[in-house]
Amino acid sequence: MNKIAKTLKNYLRKQGFDVVRHKELSELLNVHQIDIVLDIGANDGGYASETRASGWVGPIVSFEP
Repeated sequence: MNKIAKTLKNYLRKQGFDVVRHKELSELLNVHQIDIVLDIGANDGGYASETRASGWVGPIVSFEP
């Protein structure tokens, strides 16, 4: 980690935030036992496409209110 990133991470930690790298979205959904994704405000389906690209195979309900 470079010096700027480390300084920023330390500053944010002092402010009460913990900056960590996250797992792939599909792995995160599986870890938390999510069994359906709601894409509210779906617009052009970009989020659903990203979710599928990350490996999610479960149902996605997309709609634009």
